[in-house]
Amino acid sequence: MIWTALNIILIIALALSFQPEEGPTKHYWFGLLAKFAASIAFGLYYFTYLQSGDTVAFHEKAFELFQLSEQSFNQYISYLFTGHHPVYMAEGRNDFFVKILSIPYVATQGNYWISALYLAFFSFLCSWFLFRSVVGHYPKLLIPAFIAFLLWPTSLFWSSGAMKDTLVNGSVFFLAAVCIRYKFGFSFRFSQVTVAILCLAMLFYMKFYLAALMGISMGLLAWDKLASTFIEKKSIRMISGIAALVILIALTSQLNWNMNLDKLPGAITENYERMKNLSEDNEIIQFDLDGTYSSLIKNIPHSLYTGLFRPAIWQTNSWMIFFGLESLFIYLLVIQNGIFFKQISINQLGTLALFFCIALATLLPMASPNLGSLVRYKSAFMPFLMFLLLVAPYQGLFLKKKESN
Repeated sequence: MIWTALNIILIIALALSFQPEEGPTKHYWFGLLAKFAASIAFGLYYFTYLQSGDTVAFHEKAFELFQLSEQSFNQYISYLFTGHHPVYMAEGRNDFFVKILSIPYVATQGNYWISALYLAFFSFLCSWFLFRSVVGHYPKLLIPAFIAFLLWPTSLFWSSGAMKDTLVNGSVFFLAAVCIRYKFGFSFRFSQVTVAILCLAMLFYMKFYLAALMGISMGLLAWDKLASTFIEKKSIRMISGIAALVILIALTSQLNWNMNLDKLPGAITENYERMKNLSEDNEIIQFDLDGTYSSLIKNIPHSLYTGLFRPAIWQTNSWMIFFGLESLFIYLLVIQNGIFFKQISINQLGTLALFFCIALATLLPMASPNLGSLVRYKSAFMPFLMFLLLVAPYQGLFLKKKESN
């Protein structure tokens, strides 16, 4: 009980220390409380309703490491720095996450709820950093940024529990903020650079395809800044940018065996078949894949539609209906963007965000054709998609009215 109280006091102290001295202070506290509430709801859902699942398994393994630390702290430290599985296999990623999760478990004496709050707090700070970076350059878009990056339910829920997604999505949000700050010449502190490196490393070990996409995006930004200094003609800069994209894709394809350009179609097909065999028929998204690029290309329209608009509300039941409502809302936003089409203008950062969303929306359904898993994986790009879709309607319906008044 004493340890629980001390950790709660520490979390409150940390929250106060990161509170902005000026600006959107109320947004900070509202977003943080929403994050903590989502973390508790996540744990209740898994432990009381499902009574199984990844977070329950992670809890059991992290608790074992906490018990090991109680028996022999030296053996616990030795376990943390000893490899037990190949880096790129699922077991390796899970073991890496359990090692990280065990650290707050040791600090909280094996308390799942407080440990999950620590992870949720990290994820919130990353989202807050992204929110502040966007609002710092686009202050009029505070409300769309607040909804998309701090309150959107799917991302809020899946980025708040004792799961890999909490750290992974937080890392994506932090690196996206770094891209914005780099693009517009914001200064960086040493601590921010350190966290960015740690986030890239975390993505590399847990979700290498996200590390690749973020690496490509950051590389394109760096190249554009360099090219704009030495190349005056826009046409030549565009050609050099395309060449840089090809080079970056070729380089990142070497990060992992499954991402090798020769093996990518086969790896996606293999993962599809494995997920298909592990899932029930009503949960599976059907694709016609045979391990070739031609089959991947043929399935792109169906996969992209699935990644953006499924599960549809009529395809859901019980708790999945919330994700069906989200898909319906995205439909409506796309229609709304069509109405305000002439007002849409996407800059380089918007283009990169759109590239990030479309790439994941296209590849994830084929690689993970289980609807339940897909809604979780979509949480990595959903905030960016929502922000892009909210901007034009918000400007057309609210900003112009304010300006006219």
